This record gives sequence, structure tokens and C-alpha cells, in this order.
Amino acid sequence: MGMNVLINGAEVIDVRRGNRGAEQLLRSTSRRLTSMGFQPAVTVRQVDPALRAEIGLKEYVGNPRLQALDRIVPPIDMRGFATLRSFRGVLDASGYALGDPWGPHTAHWLMRKYTQWSALGLKIVALPQAFGPFEDPAVRSAAKAALERCDLIVAREEESYGHLQHLGIDPIKCRICPDVTIAEGPREPASDRKKRLVVVPNWNLAKRTNREKYLDCLTGVVEWGNTRGYEVVGLLHEGRGDLEILEVLAGVAQIRVLRDLSGWETKKFIAESSLVAAGRYHAVVAALSTGTPVVTHSWSHKYLELLRQFGVEDWLCDPGDREATLRALTAVEGVDTSALKDRKKKLVSEIEDMWVEVGGVLTK
Repeated sequence: MGMNVLINGAEVIDVRRGNRGAEQLLRSTSRRLTSMGFQPAVTVRQVDPALRAEIGLKEYVGNPRLQALDRIVPPIDMRGFATLRSFRGVLDASGYALGDPWGPHTAHWLMRKYTQWSALGLKIVALPQAFGPFEDPAVRSAAKAALERCDLIVAREEESYGHLQHLGIDPIKCRICPDVTIAEGPREPASDRKKRLVVVPNWNLAKRTNREKYLDCLTGVVEWGNTRGYEVVGLLHEGRGDLEILEVLAGVAQIRVLRDLSGWETKKFIAESSLVAAGRYHAVVAALSTGTPVVTHSWSHKYLELLRQFGVEDWLCDPGDREATLRALTAVEGVDTSALKDRKKKLVSEIEDMWVEVGGVLTK
């Protein structure tokens, strides 16, 4: 068995247009694997070539639709690519893919992947991510079939862990550990922060809530920042959908749109700012882990649970409630965030312990 380990679920096909959170997960996981002596790899054509070369990733050539072929193709491990039989294991860094919000198609596709990996004897670890709920029978069935094939399953927080238990997954396999990017990337800046309000929209909020109210809420945030003398910057965190929202805001309010920062660059930009309003999970992670106050718009339990881990549950707001969001911005403006540092130390310790356990699974 070789030292190749496949990273699944952190696809960044275009580093300048892709999901910055996925890029952060990819970078974090790759760094940890390399430090443990493993060779990280990704599925062919699923990661930007420049990013893949920078990190030093191999490519896995194969497909869950061709499982029979993967079983008979001999182990091939060359400089740039490898076949699945040359792999030791898989780390799934999907973030949030198994649960009712994504429907049975996504759950079934992941189940096919997990079945493929398991059939070849690969170790499978579901890295810290959100799970559930599993109320849809089709999602429930596929998710259970997938997760039962794992050697280790890590929920990012208590509610996701509870969904795993209600699903009937063996608790011996399950752990709780916060998002791995909390321990990675830029830290809190040593110098003074800029008087800057960063707005990070999420097209998913516009889709899952009331689009008009959400856009009105964000417009109010921009106007609030301008009135108080902030430089207001709209930060692109994922793709065309988020960019469309930022373009709408730029058409009705004074906001500078920043669209070309990479994963860690977005975290650094947030760390150097004084205030954030975000609907993107990893933008909220970036703010909390660098001591930056962040008013958070949510569509999933994962946001409240993240804020709870840092002890700031009251930083959560309804994305359609303009007045509540503005009150929250006023409340957190200039707030002392020193308590976030102590929370982060504890969370980082949990992450370090988790990586030790992952290394143990891969070396068995």
C-alpha cells in the first residue's frame, strides 16, 4: 500500500472563481497530510492546475461510475498521477454534503464514492463537517450506507453529532471536532486594523430565504457602514452567484467589490478589517479565528453551532431582518474580542488531537 491519500470534497476548479472555503480546506488538509509523510492527491481535473502545482498534489484518475475498472487496473503511481489501487486512504473534506438541504442525488453520489473506496480496502475518514438532518428517507438511506463504510467520522459540532446518532451510526466511529481551518492560515494582525466593514454575501441565502429582503438587508448594512465612516468592501467568497449579489449592491450603494483574492488572502483581508457581516461559513470562521467581530447570516444549524463554539451566539441574525442586523452591527462595533482567543486555543487543541487520530487511522 502506497502513501497516497485522496482528498475529496474540496474541489477548486478555478482558484479565482471557486469556493474560498473549499480552497482553505484543501490547503489545510494537504499541509497536514504532507507533515505526516503522506502524498495528498485530488481527482483529475477537479483542482485548478496552478493551485495543484503550488500545493504539490497528485491526480487520481478514475470515476465511481467505473468501479469495476478501478478494481482491475493495476496500481500505478507516477510523478503526476496515480490509480486508486495505489492509495492508502481518503479524507473527505466536503464540509457539508450529507443532509436534507442537498437532496438524495448528492447523498447517493457520495454513497457510490464511499462504496468504491471501501471495496478497495481504503481507509475512509470524514473530516470535520456538518451532517443532517436526515428526515428525507432517500437521503437518510444513502447517507447511512455511505457513513457506515467510514473508519472515522468527525462532526464539526454537537447538533451534527446528534444527527449521526439518530441515523444509527456506530458511536465508536464518531467524534466532534471544530472546523480544521480555525487552526490554519493568517493569524490576528499585530498592527491596528483598518476601519473597514467587509460584506460577504451568500447566494444560498437569497435562494433559501426571501431574496428581496436579503438584498435589502445587505443594502442596509452597506449604508450603515458608509454613514459611520467605514470603508465598505464586498468580498467575493464563491463564484458567480455571490458576485451577482455584490454587483446588485454596487448598483444601489457605495461599496467596493473585491473579487480576486485566494483562500488565505480572504482570511488575511478579514483579519485586517474591523468588522464583518457574512453569510459564508468560512468567512465567519476567518473572522472568529482572527478576533474580528462578525454579524452572521445563517441558513443552516452549522452557523449557530460555530458561533456557540466561540461563545458569541448572539452574533447570529435573520438574513431577512434589516433592522435586527443593523442593531447587531451597532452592538458588536468595537467590542472586546479577547475572549475569542481563549476559545480558539481550546478549539485548536481539539483539532491537533483529531489530526493525531487521523494519522493513526491512515497508518493502521
